[in-house]
Amino acid sequence: MQLDARVRVLAGASVIVGGSPWKVSRLHGIVRDLVCELQRAGPSGMVLDTPVRLRAGRILIDRGIAHPVPGKSRSEPERVEIIVPVLDATEQLDALLTSLRSDNVLVVDDGSRNPAAIRAIAIAHGARIVQHEGNLGPAAARNTGIAHTTSPLIASIDVDCTADPDWINALVHHFDDPRIGLVAPRVRALVGQNDRLSEYERTRSSLDMGPGSELVQAGARLGYVPSAAFVARRAALPTPAFRESMRVGEDVDLIWNLTESGWLVRYDAFVSVGHSTRDRLRSWALRKYQYGTSAADLDRHHPGNLTPARPTVLNVLTLALACRGNFASAATVFGASTILLARALREVPQAPSLAIDIAARGLVADGQALGQLLRREWWPIGAVVLACSGSSRTARLASVLMIAPLGYDWLTERSRLDPVTYAALRIADDVAYGTGVIASCLRGNTSSPLTPKLSGTWLRGLAKRTGLIREGTRRRRAPITGT
Repeated sequence: MQLDARVRVLAGASVIVGGSPWKVSRLHGIVRDLVCELQRAGPSGMVLDTPVRLRAGRILIDRGIAHPVPGKSRSEPERVEIIVPVLDATEQLDALLTSLRSDNVLVVDDGSRNPAAIRAIAIAHGARIVQHEGNLGPAAARNTGIAHTTSPLIASIDVDCTADPDWINALVHHFDDPRIGLVAPRVRALVGQNDRLSEYERTRSSLDMGPGSELVQAGARLGYVPSAAFVARRAALPTPAFRESMRVGEDVDLIWNLTESGWLVRYDAFVSVGHSTRDRLRSWALRKYQYGTSAADLDRHHPGNLTPARPTVLNVLTLALACRGNFASAATVFGASTILLARALREVPQAPSLAIDIAARGLVADGQALGQLLRREWWPIGAVVLACSGSSRTARLASVLMIAPLGYDWLTERSRLDPVTYAALRIADDVAYGTGVIASCLRGNTSSPLTPKLSGTWLRGLAKRTGLIREGTRRRRAPITGT
């Protein structure tokens, strides 16, 4: 296992800032000692070789402070059946089955126009095949695949992906932990014919969850993983696994069902599969729009999980005063929030400097969230803000919240696109998704996915996010053996 690269270790590993969800935690005993060792081990990590270390390591993994690294399963290898849903994509099916090189594949033809061609390709690669008479959607196709397989672990990969034959073996070690319900690899964009879209998708694909492994749950840094590729424990899956009434967002719904039932879901960035990108701007934007249209259904089944922003009262007040040009008052409010934080952290070493750092990061994060809200779900208002930026100081500063993060991301992602093209595609991405959310809310007669929620002061928020990890502390979730 290795320490999460984004956590901050303070005061001789007695305090750690980070994890998933984010927390300020005080460490004691063997847990603190293990963090020190992991810090010295660096990116290469270390092997936990005693029951005590394994118990301490599991506590850190459960908090998202540390992550497993690639390794071999300690258990006997289990047969894993692979489900491949397909609709019409004969060439992609042939390429995927060629890359998998497995005899444990079940192809589910979801009503293709040329079912004989799909069947021929599947049989040529030694795969089994089940065919729907009509198109029922990806959720139904995966459910059919699950119903026609028997292995304890089930893999699924979309037909527009390609994968190394060993991608499943690289993930199954996670299931040595009986609480793991599902693990997903990184889904990386494959180069397409449209160089600009391909380059944008290389760093901003909706399916690529990034280079850092994560513990997945709503409200954490990574709230879901896509169903483009995953391995799941059959015993963890509800019946049916995917909600067939949802044509998009069914993967998010499954992940939240699993985590709400107490199962752990992991994203393993050490393992990756490739995913074809859309070459045409219109079809690319339409897909982004379709992702947004799942908002109302997801909100109905998982209320509150899609709240677009949760800024704190003091940060909103600070930003509002700054937009009005009252910088002295804004600095006063920011100072007050820092003092409240310092008091909440008074028992933590380096409390004053830590409070300043957390307050500043929180202000920046809330500013980015509000800027994204104006670019996405509230993009009609954002467009008005940009149009008024030439004549209004408030609009100019609000426009900075919308545009500045794009410049920062362009620099940090090292995109090969010029900044103007990058910003244009990013705004098109946000507008398309936001339009889908708006349309979904209008059809579903709800405003929840469009409505931000103000949280209390950092003092109250920090009280909820301060944890104490001692040797022998009970784990956050009890072991799960079935549903």
